[in-house]
Amino acid sequence: MTFFSTFHFKRNATCAGDKIKVVSPVSLNVKGRLDVGDCFFCGPNLYYSSNDYSVVKIGDSVMLGPFVKVISGNHTLDSVAKHMRYIHEDDPKTKPIIIEDGVWIGSGATILSGAHISEGVVIGSGAVVSSHIPPYCIAVGVPAKKIRRRFTDDSLKIMLENVCSAYSFESIINQYKKYSV
Repeated sequence: MTFFSTFHFKRNATCAGDKIKVVSPVSLNVKGRLDVGDCFFCGPNLYYSSNDYSVVKIGDSVMLGPFVKVISGNHTLDSVAKHMRYIHEDDPKTKPIIIEDGVWIGSGATILSGAHISEGVVIGSGAVVSSHIPPYCIAVGVPAKKIRRRFTDDSLKIMLENVCSAYSFESIINQYKKYSV
């Protein structure tokens, strides 16, 4: 079953890297752009839904736990002609979802349009993410809040070197200050 769900996932992605594994069952409704990097793993019961204007970018070495939901897109909200139930137009102002390298998203988390989950972030089980999470943080809750850094400064420097990070130590520290982590 995993072979077929992985095949189905890769076939629906606009761009898919190597070493992708998606555990069955999955529910995919891919309409916009879905880019997935190398070494992607997804536990069972992934729910993925997007609209024509959606852009979802998933980096390398990303893990999604079971029952994760990735929901990109929205309906047009400003129609006065009828109730929402009868509006079938997608919102062209849909914000992208970006999940950078080395992210782990825990069981039952929901990732919504506008989420930017930076490199090395851990998202706790059941969290709902719709905004920016700085690199190498742990975020939990509804809505997801940054609760702490994953590493001490010395350990973070070692990690950034080991993974050939796109971030400098200084840029991450500046984000920690900006987002009060």
